[in-house]
Amino acid sequence: MQAYAKAVVEAQEAFSNIRTVHMFISVKRYIDRSTRALEACHYR
Repeated sequence: MQAYAKAVVEAQEAFSNIRTVHMFISVKRYIDRSTRALEACHYR
């Protein structure tokens, strides 16, 4: 039973790390998109 518990903990940590990396990648894309939208409003 402890082996399964350890496997679950390892899997949860792996998925958490994947989400964290994805978030850091997505933040730049979100900032760029928001900046372009705000600049479009400014120059109208």
